[in-house]
Amino acid sequence: MNTKIAAIVVVLIMAVAGIAVIAVNTNGHNDGTDTVTITETSGNEVKVTLPIKRVCILNLHAGEYMHIMGVSDLVVSADDSTISMANSVYGGVTDVGSNKKPTTELVVSSTPDIVIYQPGRPLSESQISSFTSKGIQVVGLGCYGETMSRDAQELSKLFGDDAKEKLNEFFDWYNNAESKILESAKAIEDGQSYLFYFTSLKKYYNTNSELNNTMGRFGAVNALIGMGVDPGSGSTSSPATEMIYNYDHAKGIDLILMRSSDGRTLDDAYNDFIASGSPFDYTELNAVKNGKVYVINTNALAGPRDVAGLACIVEALLGHAPSVSADDLMTEYNERFGFKESISPCMKSYGA
Repeated sequence: MNTKIAAIVVVLIMAVAGIAVIAVNTNGHNDGTDTVTITETSGNEVKVTLPIKRVCILNLHAGEYMHIMGVSDLVVSADDSTISMANSVYGGVTDVGSNKKPTTELVVSSTPDIVIYQPGRPLSESQISSFTSKGIQVVGLGCYGETMSRDAQELSKLFGDDAKEKLNEFFDWYNNAESKILESAKAIEDGQSYLFYFTSLKKYYNTNSELNNTMGRFGAVNALIGMGVDPGSGSTSSPATEMIYNYDHAKGIDLILMRSSDGRTLDDAYNDFIASGSPFDYTELNAVKNGKVYVINTNALAGPRDVAGLACIVEALLGHAPSVSADDLMTEYNERFGFKESISPCMKSYGA
């Protein structure tokens, strides 16, 4: 019997028997007519043609989630930061350069079906046009911060039910860890005054930032408010060193947190902060004298690993580790989800 006819007969028999059937292409692969609508981080909806078999990743966090979902083998090219930070996974793919300005020719030559980029570092319109004109689809998913869970769920829609199931297993683990941390956080004293310094920008997170919102969950108060610093429209501010020094001596800043920079040690971050106070001596700040300065590894503060960053923040506010420590979480994360890169210690304290 003709194989196509045989296939139709089998489907009819199953339908009569009341068995649900899914149409299958007899060529053994999707014919490219299936589509899925992806809601980008911005809220913009993009219709993507399936199947997705080759991916260019320009976002470390999306790359991490692809590995968690068991589809990292589909990545054929990536930005240099993703390759560096997840080298055990993506060390063998084509390096297309910066995630903000990738080399167009390298992306195109890697023949991806789709480019997934980070909206916080958007591609230029001309570069997007260069990709779409070659039939390469483009989607912006951040996969971090307040939209992380939603973005990851949208990402999983590109890769099928197995990917969605593995993503749900990850969030079961994530939510369980978060619940333990938040239980410990109930003992945090309200009203602690803080500054949160981003060492790579040499600026402080203001009231517009997500990290400010996280600190606020635990009753901490951004000292920039007391200084009268106008946050403007951005998430960071640059108060004068004299303003910080004088405010601390008049009112007192209880603790100072810092976010380290890629490629720099936690010690480097602390020393950079102290140097940033010149001509004032930041070793005289109350938080420094009281040993309440904490430098957090930047890679624990975003993406699927940010639950470790939450543990660091709670530890800084408590003065001791919560019931599950950041370093233990990172060890478990690597073991469960197949990563080898270590960011231990996630946090280090400084000062007297």
